[in-house]
Amino acid sequence: MSKKYNATDIGRMFDISARKINGILEKLGFQERDHGFWWITDKGRELSEVTSKNNGYGGSHKAVWASVKWDESIIEKIKEYLDKEE
Repeated sequence: MSKKYNATDIGRMFDISARKINGILEKLGFQERDHGFWWITDKGRELSEVTSKNNGYGGSHKAVWASVKWDESIIEKIKEYLDKEE
């Protein structure tokens, strides 16, 4: 079983922000941004795991959010992208 990493974890590996990692993942076609939210593309589904969480409250205090973790194989794809960018 391979390890999973979120954008913050991956960013730390390259000493760049999670925001930049998300932008790279978008440029590589693994996710897209729509109305302020990141959506995993068909290409990204095989390399990601999305979990939904909530704060446990109901009514007007309810909050729900999603968390994306990427398979460790995405790290090499990001490294290749960054190497080409230099």
